[in-house]
Amino acid sequence: MDSVRRLAKVHPDHVKRCTLSYTIHRVIHRWTYRVRTAEKEPMSKFTIDRHRFKDLLLYGSSRLADDPTFGETKLNKFLFYCDFVAYRRLGTPITGAEYQKNLYGPTARLYPVLRDELRAGGQLDIEVRVVGGRDQGVVIPLVLPDMPTRFRSDEIEIIDGVAEDLRGRTNKQVSDESHEREAGWRAKEFGETIPYSSALINLEPLSEKALDALRKLVAA
Repeated sequence: MDSVRRLAKVHPDHVKRCTLSYTIHRVIHRWTYRVRTAEKEPMSKFTIDRHRFKDLLLYGSSRLADDPTFGETKLNKFLFYCDFVAYRRLGTPITGAEYQKNLYGPTARLYPVLRDELRAGGQLDIEVRVVGGRDQGVVIPLVLPDMPTRFRSDEIEIIDGVAEDLRGRTNKQVSDESHEREAGWRAKEFGETIPYSSALINLEPLSEKALDALRKLVAA
């Protein structure tokens, strides 16, 4: 930066552009560093609450039952976003489940086990339907949890918000967005755990407002 400032007397406009570029580069560098740092995070610092996970699975299946794009792929995205949005907003996930990167999106490692336990207990059924052009399992809940006694009001607000955000959107639309915007997804290989800390990293392009603020900072 000192060498850049020394050129200011000769090429002030050029230096402003370089300084803005340098500032943006530093912001991007910090984001990249945080993504890479997340790779060194332990597998999971949270312990899954199996009962809460099952309740969330049943509730999400009920909320999205009338969505023609709903299947187990979207259900896993619902569970993932509920936990990661809660971690970002509240500082702790709702279920504490561990999620891994899979071909069609993030999936909870214990999802098949806990889903099958619910099925064996007569709490849900599974039908195979064509969803998004391919056969998928569709979870049909046979019982529903008492949400106010199982989750806090701020958690329910997040859960309902995630359900509505996913409603009507194809798995490809949701996947394309998560693949572009989710730092944990982009930093990991298939089968690796997506760290909760990655929920704090925003990979969206800088808005015009943010860029304008940087320009004013450079001009000051």
